[in-house]
Amino acid sequence: MKKLLCALALAGALSGCAVPESSVGYSIIKETNEPITATSLRATKTGRACARNLLGIISDGDMSIKAAMKNGGINQVSSVDKEVRYYLIFSRVCTVVRGQ
Repeated sequence: MKKLLCALALAGALSGCAVPESSVGYSIIKETNEPITATSLRATKTGRACARNLLGIISDGDMSIKAAMKNGGINQVSSVDKEVRYYLIFSRVCTVVRGQ
Protein backbone atom coordinates (compact mmCIF):
# COMPACT_ATOMS: atom_id res chain seq x y z
CA MET A 1 0.00 0.00 0.00
CA LYS A 2 2.83 2.35 0.88
CA LYS A 3 4.46 1.75 -2.54
CA LEU A 4 1.18 2.50 -4.30
CA LEU A 5 0.76 5.78 -2.44
CA CYS A 6 4.35 6.77 -3.22
CA ALA A 7 3.83 5.96 -6.91
CA LEU A 8 0.63 8.04 -7.02
CA ALA A 9 2.33 10.94 -5.25
CA LEU A 10 5.25 10.79 -7.70
CA ALA A 11 2.91 10.69 -10.71
CA GLY A 12 1.01 13.67 -9.34
CA ALA A 13 4.20 15.63 -8.71
CA LEU A 14 5.57 14.90 -12.18
CA SER A 15 2.33 15.70 -13.97
CA GLY A 16 1.69 19.03 -12.23
CA CYS A 17 3.64 20.95 -14.86
CA ALA A 18 1.69 19.28 -17.65
CA VAL A 19 -1.65 20.75 -16.59
CA PRO A 20 -2.91 23.18 -19.24
CA GLU A 21 -4.55 26.41 -18.16
CA SER A 22 -8.33 26.26 -18.22
CA SER A 23 -11.12 28.52 -17.06
CA VAL A 24 -12.72 25.61 -15.19
CA GLY A 25 -9.67 25.11 -12.97
CA TYR A 26 -7.32 22.18 -12.48
CA SER A 27 -8.34 18.53 -12.25
CA ILE A 28 -6.90 15.07 -12.83
CA ILE A 29 -8.96 14.47 -15.99
CA LYS A 30 -10.23 17.36 -18.06
CA GLU A 31 -12.07 17.59 -21.36
CA THR A 32 -13.26 21.12 -22.10
CA ASN A 33 -14.09 23.29 -25.09
CA GLU A 34 -13.61 26.97 -24.33
CA PRO A 35 -14.53 29.98 -26.45
CA ILE A 36 -11.88 32.59 -27.18
CA THR A 37 -13.52 34.95 -29.66
CA ALA A 38 -16.30 35.11 -32.26
CA THR A 39 -17.55 37.40 -35.00
CA SER A 40 -20.75 37.56 -37.04
CA LEU A 41 -19.04 36.04 -40.11
CA ARG A 42 -20.64 32.78 -41.24
CA ALA A 43 -18.30 29.79 -40.87
CA THR A 44 -18.03 27.24 -43.69
CA LYS A 45 -14.63 25.72 -42.83
CA THR A 46 -12.87 24.46 -39.71
CA GLY A 47 -9.16 24.24 -38.99
CA ARG A 48 -7.43 22.72 -35.98
CA ALA A 49 -3.85 23.07 -34.67
CA CYS A 50 -2.67 21.16 -31.59
CA ALA A 51 0.22 20.90 -29.15
CA ARG A 52 0.93 18.00 -26.80
CA ASN A 53 2.70 17.61 -23.47
CA LEU A 54 3.95 14.48 -21.72
CA LEU A 55 4.72 14.55 -17.98
CA GLY A 56 5.42 18.27 -18.11
CA ILE A 57 8.78 17.34 -19.64
CA ILE A 58 8.22 16.95 -23.39
CA SER A 59 6.08 19.41 -25.38
CA ASP A 60 5.61 19.76 -29.12
CA GLY A 61 3.24 21.20 -31.65
CA ASP A 62 2.06 24.49 -33.13
CA MET A 63 -1.33 25.48 -31.75
CA SER A 64 -1.30 28.97 -33.23
CA ILE A 65 -4.30 30.55 -34.90
CA LYS A 66 -2.21 30.92 -38.05
CA ALA A 67 -1.51 27.15 -38.15
CA ALA A 68 -5.20 26.33 -37.58
CA MET A 69 -6.19 28.72 -40.39
CA LYS A 70 -3.67 27.07 -42.72
CA ASN A 71 -4.85 23.56 -41.79
CA GLY A 72 -8.46 24.53 -42.53
CA GLY A 73 -7.81 26.64 -45.63
CA ILE A 74 -9.33 29.66 -43.88
CA ASN A 75 -8.73 33.28 -44.96
CA GLN A 76 -11.33 35.07 -42.80
CA VAL A 77 -11.87 34.05 -39.17
CA SER A 78 -15.37 33.64 -37.74
CA SER A 79 -14.51 32.15 -34.35
CA VAL A 80 -11.62 30.76 -32.31
CA ASP A 81 -12.05 28.12 -29.61
CA LYS A 82 -9.68 26.14 -27.40
CA GLU A 83 -10.06 22.39 -26.80
CA VAL A 84 -8.29 21.08 -23.69
CA ARG A 85 -7.77 17.37 -23.08
CA TYR A 86 -5.80 16.43 -19.96
CA TYR A 87 -5.30 12.92 -18.58
CA LEU A 88 -2.94 13.04 -15.55
CA ILE A 89 0.36 12.57 -17.46
CA PHE A 90 -0.61 13.61 -21.00
CA SER A 91 -2.29 16.74 -22.29
CA ARG A 92 -3.35 18.10 -25.66
CA VAL A 93 -4.50 21.65 -26.33
CA CYS A 94 -5.96 22.52 -29.73
CA THR A 95 -6.89 25.85 -31.25
CA VAL A 96 -9.99 25.47 -33.40
CA VAL A 97 -10.62 28.18 -35.98
CA ARG A 98 -13.83 28.46 -37.98
CA GLY A 99 -14.33 30.78 -40.92
CA GLN A 100 -14.26 31.13 -44.70
